[in-house]
Amino acid sequence: IICIIPFTFGFLFPLLFIINNVISTYSEIDFLDLFTLSKNTIWVSLVTAVSVTIVAFFIEFIGKISRGKIYYYISQLVSLGYALPGAVIGMGLILLFTEISSYFLEISLIGSLFVLIYAYVIRFMAVGKSPIRSSFEKHPESYDETAKNLGAGTFKLFQKLHFPINKFALMVAFIVTFIDVMKELPITLILRPFNFDTLATQTYEYAIEEMIPKSSIYSLSIIVIGSILLIFLKKLISKELYVSGS
Repeated sequence: IICIIPFTFGFLFPLLFIINNVISTYSEIDFLDLFTLSKNTIWVSLVTAVSVTIVAFFIEFIGKISRGKIYYYISQLVSLGYALPGAVIGMGLILLFTEISSYFLEISLIGSLFVLIYAYVIRFMAVGKSPIRSSFEKHPESYDETAKNLGAGTFKLFQKLHFPINKFALMVAFIVTFIDVMKELPITLILRPFNFDTLATQTYEYAIEEMIPKSSIYSLSIIVIGSILLIFLKKLISKELYVSGS
């Protein structure tokens, strides 16, 4: 009973309220706009999740094979973005890229998808790096030593050893990063290109205008996409536990 109280009041009742609003405003829903916003949201989340997963895996792999302190500090440094508010990261990147554009480039990068995705990568690197790092820490050093004794170089270690045994962690990192990016609001509001909205920003714009019923379909879309990914993640975890137990 104690465990079900947060679920009931924190998710079930709000979800029923959202569904009721969607039903009551069904005739007013612009499905073409909903499709466009969903496509934008999925696209930036996909690109960011892939980027974070690749960079995080590369950092952890280099740290694993080198065992140098410098890579340890780099690994800790790139995780600090998650401790910063999204608005701080957004404003910091505006100042940074304004200076870069003034001195080195003839065009402004502010308001581009590149800067938006770069901000997401900074913000959510720790989210993607955490499951990958945990996976690396589970595997003993004898794996690397045995592979090296058999003549495996760095690329072979990556291709034949670390990539296969960390595939599950990579999928987990991708999913949790995707979900976090999908619902990120402050960075998106500050750095998004003109005429580029996501489900989160559209929900916010209707909510701030006190048009809560109209915002419900966009909130529900975020919940549905996130729930599908979480169900898939649960199946992955169950499968991994089954394989480990076997």
